[in-house]
Amino acid sequence: MSNDAIMYTLPGRVNRSNGLFEIGVRPSSSGKKTEVILHRFFKADPK
Repeated sequence: MSNDAIMYTLPGRVNRSNGLFEIGVRPSSSGKKTEVILHRFFKADPK
């Protein structure tokens, strides 16, 4: 990820599996307040 990117994480649940949602974003090159998604992932907790 680049120096200006931000990684958001949030605990959650998918199909009865607990885990962590990850979304990585960076500011758009247009200079507006829009963010571009670079990474999205759900990491299930190991059982």
